[in-house]
Amino acid sequence: MQRPEQLESEWREGSYVDRFALQYFECAEQPFRRLKKRLPGRGDELQRYESVAKSLVQGAIRDLRPPYRRPKQMYVLVRASVLTGVLYYALREAGSVLQVTLHLIGIDRSAQQCGLGRRCLEEFMSKVKQEARLKAVSRVEISTVVNQKNSASQALLTRFGFTHTGRVSDHPYLGTWALVGESAA
Repeated sequence: MQRPEQLESEWREGSYVDRFALQYFECAEQPFRRLKKRLPGRGDELQRYESVAKSLVQGAIRDLRPPYRRPKQMYVLVRASVLTGVLYYALREAGSVLQVTLHLIGIDRSAQQCGLGRRCLEEFMSKVKQEARLKAVSRVEISTVVNQKNSASQALLTRFGFTHTGRVSDHPYLGTWALVGESAA
C-alpha cells in the first residue's frame, strides 16, 4: 500500500463538480464530538470556543460554491480521485500593489502530517507570483488569519517568511499573519 505522500496528485481550479465533495471534506475535528465531552468548570470556555472555531471552519468549507471568478479563486488538490486539499484566496489590485487575502488552506484530516500543507502553500505562492507578473505590480502583500492554538500552521507560515502581526480584536485566539515583498515583475 502506498503512503499518502507517494500518491499521485494534481491541482486544478475548483469547479461545480467539487460541490458534493466539499460537503464531506474535513480538515478540522468534528465540533459536536467535543461538545459532548465538555466538562463543566474545567476549561469549559476554551473548549466551547475551539468547538465554535472548528464548526466555523467546517461550515465555511461546506458553504464554498465553486467555480469562482476573479478576484476570488479556489483550487483543489485531488489524490487518487479524492479531494484532499482546498486552497481559497482573493486578489485585489490597489495601484501598484497586489493585495492577497489567503482565506483557507485545508488538508483532509486523513492526509495531514505528510507535507501536503507545505505543497499547498508552495502552489499558492507560485500562483501569486504568476499573478504579480501578469499585472506588473511593484509590491505584493499577503495576509491571513490563523488560530493561535494551531502551531503547525504557524510554523509553516514562518518557514515561508510570514510574520505574526497581531491579533484579531474580537476573537481572542485568532492572530493575523502577513508577508510583504517586492514583485519580481
